[in-house]
Amino acid sequence: MTDAQPPAVNRQLAIGAGVLALGAVLAAGALGIPADAGYAGVGPNFLPWVVAAVLMLCGGRLIWEAAHGGFRQIEAPSGAAQGDWRALAWVAAGVLANAATITRIGFVLSCTLCFALAVRGLRLSWVEYLGDERTRIADTLRRSFAAGDIVFSFGGIGNTPDDHTRQAAAEALAVDLVLHPQAEREIRARFGDETTPVRLLLGTFPRGVDIVPNPFNRIPGFHVHRHYFLPGFPQMAHPMAEWALDTFHADLFPRQPKVEKAFLLTGANCYESALLDLMERIVADYPSLRLFSLPSMTDEGQRRYLELGVEGDPALVDQAMGSIRLEVERRGITWQWRP
Repeated sequence: MTDAQPPAVNRQLAIGAGVLALGAVLAAGALGIPADAGYAGVGPNFLPWVVAAVLMLCGGRLIWEAAHGGFRQIEAPSGAAQGDWRALAWVAAGVLANAATITRIGFVLSCTLCFALAVRGLRLSWVEYLGDERTRIADTLRRSFAAGDIVFSFGGIGNTPDDHTRQAAAEALAVDLVLHPQAEREIRARFGDETTPVRLLLGTFPRGVDIVPNPFNRIPGFHVHRHYFLPGFPQMAHPMAEWALDTFHADLFPRQPKVEKAFLLTGANCYESALLDLMERIVADYPSLRLFSLPSMTDEGQRRYLELGVEGDPALVDQAMGSIRLEVERRGITWQWRP
Protein backbone atom coordinates (compact mmCIF):
# COMPACT_ATOMS: atom_id res chain seq x y z
CA MET A 1 0.00 0.00 0.00
CA THR A 2 1.44 3.40 -0.97
CA ASP A 3 1.09 6.59 0.96
CA ALA A 4 -1.07 9.33 -0.52
CA GLN A 5 0.71 12.35 -1.87
CA PRO A 6 0.63 15.33 0.56
CA PRO A 7 -1.63 18.18 -0.54
CA ALA A 8 1.31 20.51 -1.24
CA VAL A 9 2.85 18.02 -3.68
CA ASN A 10 -0.48 17.50 -5.41
CA ARG A 11 -0.81 21.26 -5.91
CA GLN A 12 2.73 21.43 -7.25
CA LEU A 13 2.01 18.61 -9.68
CA ALA A 14 -1.10 20.48 -10.82
CA ILE A 15 0.96 23.64 -11.40
CA GLY A 16 3.48 21.74 -13.49
CA ALA A 17 0.75 20.00 -15.46
CA GLY A 18 -0.98 23.34 -16.08
CA VAL A 19 2.22 24.93 -17.41
CA LEU A 20 2.87 21.89 -19.61
CA ALA A 21 -0.69 22.00 -20.95
CA LEU A 22 -0.42 25.72 -21.66
CA GLY A 23 2.73 25.11 -23.68
CA ALA A 24 1.01 22.32 -25.61
CA VAL A 25 -1.97 24.55 -26.42
CA LEU A 26 0.35 27.31 -27.63
CA ALA A 27 2.28 24.79 -29.75
CA ALA A 28 -0.98 23.58 -31.29
CA GLY A 29 -1.86 27.17 -32.16
CA ALA A 30 1.59 27.74 -33.67
CA LEU A 31 0.95 24.92 -36.13
CA GLY A 32 -1.56 27.14 -37.90
CA ILE A 33 0.75 30.16 -38.19
CA PRO A 34 2.70 30.58 -41.48
CA ALA A 35 6.43 29.84 -41.29
CA ASP A 36 7.52 32.09 -44.18
CA ALA A 37 10.51 34.21 -43.19
CA GLY A 38 9.88 37.93 -43.02
CA TYR A 39 11.95 41.12 -42.74
CA ALA A 40 13.84 39.92 -39.66
CA GLY A 41 14.71 36.54 -41.25
CA VAL A 42 12.26 34.46 -39.21
CA GLY A 43 8.63 33.60 -39.75
CA PRO A 44 5.70 34.78 -37.62
CA ASN A 45 5.48 31.35 -35.99
CA PHE A 46 9.01 31.56 -34.55
CA LEU A 47 8.22 33.32 -31.27
CA PRO A 48 5.11 31.21 -30.49
CA TRP A 49 7.20 28.05 -30.94
CA VAL A 50 9.94 29.42 -28.67
CA VAL A 51 7.45 30.33 -25.95
CA ALA A 52 5.67 26.96 -26.31
CA ALA A 53 8.94 25.05 -26.02
CA VAL A 54 10.06 27.01 -22.96
CA LEU A 55 6.69 26.52 -21.27
CA MET A 56 6.72 22.79 -21.91
CA LEU A 57 10.29 22.49 -20.61
CA CYS A 58 9.35 24.45 -17.48
CA GLY A 59 6.21 22.36 -17.01
CA GLY A 60 8.17 19.11 -17.33
CA ARG A 61 10.79 20.32 -14.85
CA LEU A 62 8.11 21.42 -12.37
CA ILE A 63 6.43 18.00 -12.58
CA TRP A 64 9.80 16.28 -12.04
CA GLU A 65 10.53 18.48 -9.02
CA ALA A 66 7.12 17.79 -7.51
CA ALA A 67 7.45 14.05 -8.05
CA HIS A 68 10.90 13.91 -6.42
CA GLY A 69 10.19 15.46 -3.06
CA GLY A 70 8.36 18.67 -3.95
CA PHE A 71 9.58 22.16 -4.71
CA ARG A 72 12.71 23.03 -2.78
CA GLN A 73 14.33 26.25 -1.59
CA ILE A 74 11.05 28.14 -1.85
CA GLU A 75 11.27 31.63 -0.43
CA ALA A 76 8.72 32.79 2.10
CA PRO A 77 5.81 34.75 0.56
CA SER A 78 6.34 38.49 0.41
CA GLY A 79 4.36 41.53 -0.67
CA ALA A 80 0.88 42.72 0.19
CA ALA A 81 -1.62 40.45 1.88
CA GLN A 82 -4.14 41.12 -0.89
CA GLY A 83 -3.84 41.72 -4.60
CA ASP A 84 -3.95 45.22 -6.08
CA TRP A 85 -7.29 45.05 -7.88
CA ARG A 86 -6.95 48.58 -9.26
CA ALA A 87 -3.65 47.66 -10.90
CA LEU A 88 -5.26 44.51 -12.27
CA ALA A 89 -8.07 46.62 -13.74
CA TRP A 90 -5.57 48.91 -15.52
CA VAL A 91 -3.69 45.94 -16.95
CA ALA A 92 -6.96 44.33 -18.05
CA ALA A 93 -8.02 47.59 -19.70
CA GLY A 94 -4.76 47.65 -21.64
CA VAL A 95 -5.31 44.08 -22.82
CA LEU A 96 -8.85 44.92 -23.93
CA ALA A 97 -7.65 48.03 -25.75
CA ASN A 98 -5.13 45.86 -27.53
CA ALA A 99 -7.85 43.36 -28.44
CA ALA A 100 -9.99 46.16 -29.85
CA THR A 101 -7.23 47.27 -32.24
CA ILE A 102 -5.46 43.99 -32.97
CA THR A 103 -7.45 43.16 -36.11
CA ARG A 104 -7.16 46.68 -37.48
CA ILE A 105 -3.48 47.58 -37.27
CA GLY A 106 -1.95 44.21 -36.44
CA PHE A 107 -0.84 42.54 -33.24
CA VAL A 108 2.56 44.09 -32.69
CA LEU A 109 1.73 47.61 -33.84
CA SER A 110 -1.44 47.69 -31.74
CA CYS A 111 0.63 46.63 -28.72
CA THR A 112 3.27 49.22 -29.57
CA LEU A 113 0.87 52.14 -29.86
CA CYS A 114 -1.25 51.14 -26.84
CA PHE A 115 1.88 50.88 -24.69
CA ALA A 116 3.35 54.17 -25.89
CA LEU A 117 0.07 55.96 -25.17
CA ALA A 118 -0.77 54.18 -21.91
CA VAL A 119 2.52 54.99 -20.18
CA ARG A 120 1.81 58.65 -20.90
CA GLY A 121 -1.79 58.55 -19.70
CA LEU A 122 -3.23 58.82 -23.22
CA ARG A 123 -5.54 56.56 -25.19
CA LEU A 124 -6.61 55.80 -28.73
CA SER A 125 -9.70 57.62 -30.00
CA TRP A 126 -10.11 55.80 -33.33
CA VAL A 127 -8.39 53.34 -35.61
CA GLU A 128 -8.72 52.77 -39.35
CA TYR A 129 -7.22 49.94 -41.34
CA LEU A 130 -6.49 50.82 -44.97
CA GLY A 131 -5.25 48.55 -47.72
CA ASP A 132 -2.75 49.42 -50.43
CA GLU A 133 -5.12 51.76 -52.25
CA ARG A 134 -3.56 55.16 -52.82
CA THR A 135 -6.83 56.98 -53.52
CA ARG A 136 -8.48 55.66 -50.36
CA ILE A 137 -5.43 56.56 -48.26
CA ALA A 138 -5.36 60.08 -49.72
CA ASP A 139 -9.08 60.59 -49.05
CA THR A 140 -8.68 59.40 -45.46
CA LEU A 141 -5.72 61.72 -44.90
CA ARG A 142 -7.65 64.71 -46.27
CA ARG A 143 -10.33 64.08 -43.64
CA SER A 144 -7.89 63.61 -40.79
CA PHE A 145 -5.81 66.66 -41.80
CA ALA A 146 -9.00 68.73 -41.78
CA ALA A 147 -10.07 67.35 -38.39
CA GLY A 148 -6.81 68.33 -36.72
CA ASP A 149 -6.44 65.02 -34.88
CA ILE A 150 -3.14 63.58 -33.69
CA VAL A 151 -2.65 60.64 -36.06
CA PHE A 152 -0.06 57.88 -36.28
CA SER A 153 0.23 56.14 -39.64
CA PHE A 154 2.16 52.87 -39.79
CA GLY A 155 3.65 51.38 -42.93
CA GLY A 156 3.58 52.27 -46.60
CA ILE A 157 6.50 54.73 -46.58
CA GLY A 158 9.02 52.44 -48.27
CA ASN A 159 10.16 52.47 -51.89
CA THR A 160 8.43 49.34 -53.25
CA PRO A 161 5.41 49.47 -55.59
CA ASP A 162 3.00 48.50 -52.81
CA ASP A 163 4.07 51.47 -50.64
CA HIS A 164 1.59 54.28 -51.28
CA THR A 165 1.54 56.40 -48.12
CA ARG A 166 4.18 58.97 -49.11
CA GLN A 167 2.44 59.60 -52.43
CA ALA A 168 -1.03 59.63 -50.86
CA ALA A 169 0.08 62.14 -48.21
CA ALA A 170 1.50 64.41 -50.92
CA GLU A 171 -1.75 64.15 -52.84
CA ALA A 172 -3.80 64.96 -49.75
CA LEU A 173 -1.58 68.00 -49.07
CA ALA A 174 -1.59 69.06 -52.73
CA VAL A 175 2.21 69.18 -52.90
CA ASP A 176 4.89 67.26 -54.77
CA LEU A 177 7.42 64.74 -53.49
CA VAL A 178 11.00 65.93 -52.94
CA LEU A 179 14.14 64.48 -51.42
CA HIS A 180 14.23 65.85 -47.88
CA PRO A 181 17.72 67.20 -47.06
CA GLN A 182 17.77 65.85 -43.49
CA ALA A 183 16.48 62.50 -44.65
CA GLU A 184 19.20 62.42 -47.31
CA ARG A 185 21.87 63.07 -44.68
CA GLU A 186 20.52 60.27 -42.49
CA ILE A 187 20.36 57.82 -45.41
CA ARG A 188 23.89 58.67 -46.58
CA ALA A 189 25.15 58.28 -43.01
CA ARG A 190 23.47 54.88 -42.90
CA PHE A 191 24.67 53.48 -46.25
CA GLY A 192 27.82 55.50 -47.00
CA ASP A 193 29.29 54.60 -50.37
CA GLU A 194 26.43 52.13 -50.92
CA THR A 195 23.89 54.96 -51.12
CA THR A 196 21.94 54.70 -54.37
CA PRO A 197 19.12 56.71 -55.98
CA VAL A 198 16.78 53.83 -55.11
CA ARG A 199 17.71 54.05 -51.43
CA LEU A 200 17.31 57.83 -51.51
CA LEU A 201 13.67 57.27 -52.47
CA LEU A 202 13.21 56.33 -48.81
CA GLY A 203 13.77 60.01 -47.98
CA THR A 204 11.52 61.41 -50.69
CA PHE A 205 8.66 62.98 -48.75
CA PRO A 206 5.87 65.50 -49.40
CA ARG A 207 7.30 69.00 -49.73
CA GLY A 208 7.32 70.97 -46.46
CA VAL A 209 7.27 68.11 -43.96
CA ASP A 210 9.78 67.43 -41.18
CA ILE A 211 11.45 64.14 -40.44
CA VAL A 212 10.84 61.73 -37.56
CA PRO A 213 14.26 60.32 -36.58
CA ASN A 214 14.69 56.57 -36.60
CA PRO A 215 17.19 55.37 -33.97
CA PHE A 216 17.00 51.79 -35.23
CA ASN A 217 18.48 52.16 -38.72
CA ARG A 218 18.45 55.93 -39.43
CA ILE A 219 15.84 55.67 -42.22
CA PRO A 220 13.48 58.44 -41.05
CA GLY A 221 9.75 58.86 -41.18
CA PHE A 222 8.06 62.24 -41.50
CA HIS A 223 5.44 64.38 -39.81
CA VAL A 224 3.15 67.22 -40.79
CA HIS A 225 0.00 68.75 -39.27
CA ARG A 226 0.20 66.49 -36.19
CA HIS A 227 0.33 63.40 -38.42
CA TYR A 228 3.26 61.03 -37.92
CA PHE A 229 4.16 58.62 -40.71
CA LEU A 230 6.23 55.74 -39.39
CA PRO A 231 7.52 52.40 -40.70
CA GLY A 232 5.45 49.27 -40.26
CA PHE A 233 8.21 47.49 -38.33
CA PRO A 234 7.57 47.70 -34.56
CA GLN A 235 11.24 47.87 -33.56
CA MET A 236 11.41 51.12 -35.53
CA ALA A 237 7.88 52.43 -34.94
CA HIS A 238 7.98 52.13 -31.14
CA PRO A 239 10.86 54.58 -30.42
CA MET A 240 9.72 56.88 -33.22
CA ALA A 241 6.20 57.12 -31.81
CA GLU A 242 7.61 57.76 -28.35
CA TRP A 243 9.82 60.53 -29.73
CA ALA A 244 6.81 62.18 -31.37
CA LEU A 245 4.71 62.01 -28.20
CA ASP A 246 7.47 63.29 -25.93
CA THR A 247 8.63 66.03 -28.31
CA PHE A 248 5.31 67.50 -29.44
CA HIS A 249 2.56 66.35 -27.09
CA ALA A 250 3.97 66.29 -23.57
CA ASP A 251 1.42 68.97 -22.66
CA LEU A 252 -1.30 66.33 -23.05
CA PHE A 253 0.20 64.00 -20.45
CA PRO A 254 -1.96 64.10 -17.30
CA ARG A 255 -0.28 65.77 -14.33
CA GLN A 256 -1.78 63.18 -12.01
CA PRO A 257 -3.16 59.71 -12.67
CA LYS A 258 -6.80 59.48 -13.66
CA VAL A 259 -9.21 57.40 -11.62
CA GLU A 260 -12.36 55.58 -12.64
CA LYS A 261 -15.31 54.91 -10.37
CA ALA A 262 -18.74 53.47 -11.11
CA PHE A 263 -21.99 52.35 -9.51
CA LEU A 264 -23.94 49.21 -10.32
CA LEU A 265 -27.55 50.38 -10.42
CA THR A 266 -30.54 48.08 -10.02
CA GLY A 267 -34.26 48.69 -9.98
CA ALA A 268 -37.21 49.26 -12.27
CA ASN A 269 -35.95 52.63 -13.53
CA CYS A 270 -32.24 51.90 -13.91
CA TYR A 271 -32.00 51.82 -17.68
CA GLU A 272 -30.13 54.29 -19.87
CA SER A 273 -33.11 56.09 -21.39
CA ALA A 274 -34.56 56.77 -17.95
CA LEU A 275 -31.26 58.23 -16.74
CA LEU A 276 -30.35 60.17 -19.86
CA ASP A 277 -31.13 63.54 -18.27
CA LEU A 278 -28.86 62.71 -15.33
CA MET A 279 -26.04 61.66 -17.65
CA GLU A 280 -26.36 64.85 -19.70
CA ARG A 281 -26.28 66.96 -16.53
CA ILE A 282 -23.13 65.22 -15.30
CA VAL A 283 -21.44 65.75 -18.67
CA ALA A 284 -22.40 69.44 -18.59
CA ASP A 285 -21.33 69.95 -14.97
CA TYR A 286 -18.05 68.03 -15.33
CA PRO A 287 -16.88 68.49 -18.93
CA SER A 288 -13.34 67.28 -18.21
CA LEU A 289 -14.57 63.86 -17.05
CA ARG A 290 -15.39 60.90 -19.27
CA LEU A 291 -18.83 59.48 -18.45
CA PHE A 292 -19.66 55.89 -19.36
CA SER A 293 -22.66 53.60 -19.00
CA LEU A 294 -22.92 49.89 -19.73
CA PRO A 295 -26.08 47.81 -19.30
CA SER A 296 -25.67 44.19 -18.22
CA MET A 297 -28.21 41.62 -19.43
CA THR A 298 -28.95 38.01 -18.56
CA ASP A 299 -28.91 35.28 -21.19
CA GLU A 300 -32.70 35.60 -21.30
CA GLY A 301 -32.47 39.30 -22.14
CA GLN A 302 -33.48 40.58 -18.69
CA ARG A 303 -31.76 43.62 -17.20
CA ARG A 304 -29.30 42.75 -14.42
CA TYR A 305 -27.84 46.17 -13.65
CA LEU A 306 -26.59 49.37 -15.24
CA GLU A 307 -22.97 50.30 -14.71
CA LEU A 308 -22.69 54.09 -14.55
CA GLY A 309 -19.51 55.96 -13.75
CA VAL A 310 -16.95 58.58 -14.67
CA GLU A 311 -13.19 58.78 -15.23
CA GLY A 312 -10.80 61.67 -14.72
CA ASP A 313 -9.36 63.90 -12.00
CA PRO A 314 -9.80 62.14 -8.62
CA ALA A 315 -11.41 65.10 -6.86
CA LEU A 316 -13.85 65.76 -9.68
CA VAL A 317 -14.68 62.07 -9.95
CA ASP A 318 -15.66 62.01 -6.27
CA GLN A 319 -17.87 65.08 -6.75
CA ALA A 320 -19.55 63.65 -9.82
CA MET A 321 -20.16 60.29 -8.18
CA GLY A 322 -21.68 62.10 -5.21
CA SER A 323 -24.08 63.91 -7.53
CA ILE A 324 -25.01 60.66 -9.24
CA ARG A 325 -25.59 58.93 -5.91
CA LEU A 326 -27.89 61.65 -4.62
CA GLU A 327 -29.98 61.61 -7.78
CA VAL A 328 -30.36 57.84 -8.06
CA GLU A 329 -31.33 57.66 -4.39
CA ARG A 330 -33.94 60.35 -5.00
CA ARG A 331 -35.37 58.23 -7.81
CA GLY A 332 -35.52 55.11 -5.66
CA ILE A 333 -32.77 53.29 -7.53
CA THR A 334 -30.56 50.89 -5.58
CA TRP A 335 -26.81 51.38 -6.00
CA GLN A 336 -23.58 49.73 -4.99
CA TRP A 337 -19.98 50.47 -5.83
CA ARG A 338 -18.58 48.49 -8.73
CA PRO A 339 -15.92 46.10 -7.38
